[in-house]
Amino acid sequence: MKRAFILSTGADTGGAAVRVVEAFRGSRSWSVRSMVASTNYIAYPADLPYERAELDIRYRDADVVVLNNTLHGHHWYDEGQGKPTVLMHHGLHDGHYAQSLGEVIEEATDIGAIQIGSTVNLELFGPITWVPIPYDLDALAAMRKRLYRPKPGVVRVAHCPTDRTIKSTDAFLSAVEDLQARDVPIEAVLVEGKTHEETLAIKATSADVLVDQVMLGYGNNAIEAWGMGIPVLGGVSQYPDWREHMLRRFRRLPFFEVDEASLGAGLEQMAVSERLRAEWGAIGLDHVRRFHSRAVVVEQLAAVYAQARPSKPSDPALTRRKPRNYVAQRCRAHAAARREVAAWRP
Repeated sequence: MKRAFILSTGADTGGAAVRVVEAFRGSRSWSVRSMVASTNYIAYPADLPYERAELDIRYRDADVVVLNNTLHGHHWYDEGQGKPTVLMHHGLHDGHYAQSLGEVIEEATDIGAIQIGSTVNLELFGPITWVPIPYDLDALAAMRKRLYRPKPGVVRVAHCPTDRTIKSTDAFLSAVEDLQARDVPIEAVLVEGKTHEETLAIKATSADVLVDQVMLGYGNNAIEAWGMGIPVLGGVSQYPDWREHMLRRFRRLPFFEVDEASLGAGLEQMAVSERLRAEWGAIGLDHVRRFHSRAVVVEQLAAVYAQARPSKPSDPALTRRKPRNYVAQRCRAHAAARREVAAWRP
């Protein structure tokens, strides 16, 4: 059995590393482990001890190394080993790392890394292949069945923004208020400041419809809702070329398409039509079964890992913006945060 090692020197965007590790459990072809050098990751449940000594062991023993978002620190870890490398992009991260997305793509190409992206639009930015984040769809369906409590006479619309501007939260709240003023039977369920587990439970219990985002396509929020059979309103209004690419990939968009101007009309249609809600819930569920199930993604990732070839040395200049002991600092911070979290638990 071959070994893949997922290493994130920043936050594990969307819990991608943990989802991949969970998806590969029981695999007969690849053993996948991960580490994340970020205290932010404590918010997502995981058994990921992070110590430099263990990092070195896992890196050395891996047949393939998977990096997330950035090559920062690659030459520290690799130290001339030339490990086959996969770089997974999670979005347009300009301003969050030492390099822009374009610079990261160029550097990854130079060292011979295979590049994949967790959202389909990333294929438009360079030699990147879309490999979705895997989900346990059976668990999502079971959660919905166990927790769902309908509210007679009212359609509840969930919205879970991490960034109100990007997610068009003001437009959502305004649309719901306008519909309520016209006696449309609708209620907003705004979920903010909750853990991932709490957010999932609220969606499973209370959401008849979900509004994800209307400018940038869909994200993890929509995937989780679709796994529960919940219809999603969304859009790609900010980037028409992304929309066309999604249509080529999917044949049809998996969400009921709206923008900020038409969000109110779309919500009204969903609120008054049980048939429409059922139709788009089924469309979304079919989409995640085709693209986001564990079995589908494990097959894709196994093929990617098998294609990875020895990497060339990366440019040490990429790490000059941070001290050489940056990784050790993050290791200590992560371990301290884990101890603190453990102390809170009863």
